Amino acid sequence: MANEIAVTDHNFPDLSIERNTLEDAGYSVRDIQAETEEEIIRHCKNSVALLNQYQTISERVFTELEQLEVIGRYGIGVDTIDLSTATEYGVAVVNVPEYCINEVAEHTIALLLSIYRQIPNYDRQFRDGEWDWKAGQPLHRFSESTIGLVGFGQIPRKVAESLDGFNLRIVASDPNVDKDTMADYGVKKVNFESLVDTAEVISIHTPLIESTQNLFDEEVFKQMRNDAILINTSRGGVVNTDDLIGALQDDHIRGAAIDVLADEPPKKDNVLRSIDDVIVTPHTAWYSEESIQELRRTVAENVLQVLRGEEITDIINEVALP
Repeated sequence: MANEIAVTDHNFPDLSIERNTLEDAGYSVRDIQAETEEEIIRHCKNSVALLNQYQTISERVFTELEQLEVIGRYGIGVDTIDLSTATEYGVAVVNVPEYCINEVAEHTIALLLSIYRQIPNYDRQFRDGEWDWKAGQPLHRFSESTIGLVGFGQIPRKVAESLDGFNLRIVASDPNVDKDTMADYGVKKVNFESLVDTAEVISIHTPLIESTQNLFDEEVFKQMRNDAILINTSRGGVVNTDDLIGALQDDHIRGAAIDVLADEPPKKDNVLRSIDDVIVTPHTAWYSEESIQELRRTVAENVLQVLRGEEITDIINEVALP
């Protein structure tokens, strides 16, 4: 059927939000919950659109799904989708760039302050029956610190705005953002090497693309200050996990607070679980009840706009719309 839209996979309790938007417009919605590429191909032969959360959409999917016109990605990043092939086959890819900006910025700052002030260590000490302020030594004043933002899109801009008032020096590295734009947020533009050399806190906000895969590796960790803290709420693959573990064990950096890992979920014996100066949250920076509802509604509306041939701003690739 030419009016079928398939949801390849999701972790929502139901698809009521998607159905309310799409079925009212005359489309049927299929809940696939595919675990493999083969299942996507088998169940979506007649689909004109896919809503996609985690499953990979590779070249083979595009060659097999001849009716496909658009893919809507639940989120900001589109690294699950082969964009070049999508463009080659004339399939539009849309995302939700406004998704969870407040939530991720808030989570970033929560991680930053928690590890900077050694909150988890003090909490563990209390639960072990201890009461000793020296357990967090050495602590330094947060104000007047240098914060480095790797990437300067919407989320790090919100982080910079939220940190205003702490009397911090904030620098950022992003080849796609000019110094005047950064200055509007009270941020100084620097190159990546300078940021790594000088920042006491480095917060990662870059997408996962070929040039950022394993951007933070052994060489970069050795270049960082030995009292530096790494924050990552972007993509796990930007950080080489083994090299991060080595940097922490060898005291090349002070600590890390991360919400994303290259391999999720991590194995039970992941070494990060045994390192005190580490905070790990289970890829939850995006989460609030409000953000989930907005995400689901917006991705369905974006897909519908493409199918109607309407102008849309949240499109990733350049294709001729239907």
